[in-house]
Amino acid sequence: MTVTVISRLFQAGANTTSYDLNTFGRAVSAFRKILVSDEVERLIIVTNTEAGNRLAEVVDAEGMAPTTLAVQSEFADQGDRVVAIQYDHWGKNPGSAMAVTYGCEEAIRRGAKNHLMPWSSELAITPAQIARALAFMESRHLDVVGFHREGWFQKLQYKVFQNTGAIYRLETLVKNEFFSADCDGNTGRTLDVPGFGTVPLAGMDDFHFLLRALQNQGQVRWGMVCRNAPLPWNVNFEPGSQRALHHLQKVARQEAVMYQYIADVCGAKDTTSQFQILNRIFAAMQMD
Repeated sequence: MTVTVISRLFQAGANTTSYDLNTFGRAVSAFRKILVSDEVERLIIVTNTEAGNRLAEVVDAEGMAPTTLAVQSEFADQGDRVVAIQYDHWGKNPGSAMAVTYGCEEAIRRGAKNHLMPWSSELAITPAQIARALAFMESRHLDVVGFHREGWFQKLQYKVFQNTGAIYRLETLVKNEFFSADCDGNTGRTLDVPGFGTVPLAGMDDFHFLLRALQNQGQVRWGMVCRNAPLPWNVNFEPGSQRALHHLQKVARQEAVMYQYIADVCGAKDTTSQFQILNRIFAAMQMD
């Protein structure tokens, strides 16, 4: 069993002069750890080149983004096992759902047939954990498997699989049309979140996918691994930085976003019916 990994990576506003190679180096270290795995068939790195997007990188005269150039240089030894692609419809949310979809479609174009794994390099994962997830997935005939992260029991969103690190059956992704542009904050819809005020309705594209799959299939068989040894999640960004602010805002809004998606996708707008949807979801959950 093999998996193609899709990872989003960009430095907002960076050009070839201002690009921070130390920051890139931390991602490189995480990438090289998973590339040791025999189960990882290919790594596809998607970077943001959307014109006019404040999160995007600035391309050079040849149309190349700094991350693209850095990946090509750093992983020249890997041939086409490591691929850098650029996406110019990123949207307003840093964790672009459509960027992941674009990466998944590229994986299929390059011959992926079994499993796809959206993953963020901030989630420390090992080849053994990838193998464990794939084995668990096959033994239980699951559609999706996520990885428990440290403190997974603290928040509702951490109890379900997230594209911070999750393995999907390719056929399940295709059948349910990958991830939705509705999760990228482009419509201008907002939520009020205590401590942050009005924030965009965005993110949680993984949960939006789960709800759509639930509506389409009637049931989604999914699970979580590494309960006994949760994965470190390295999100200690520089205090006061834009990255740190985006992260805090994202975590604060996620649960509210989940309930809004339940209303949008399933038509469940009151507490009782929303809990019924969550009961259906968690009734199908399995843990190793």
